[in-house]
Amino acid sequence: MKIQRKGLLLLLLLLSCLSYSWLGNLDLPLILKGYVLIAPLQLLALMYVAHWNWSRRETLPPG
Repeated sequence: MKIQRKGLLLLLLLLSCLSYSWLGNLDLPLILKGYVLIAPLQLLALMYVAHWNWSRRETLPPG
């Protein structure tokens, strides 16, 4: 499970870097470029928090 999570982290990081470099060639406002860079990181943070809550709930004793 940890290997898959690390792979997903690297994939999202690579995608955000690629999309940011692709947008660097376009003449778009800076705020749009920043949003494309930050959006995958926000998604990753949400997935991490959801996974942490789920794994924590499994380890708690019932009741």
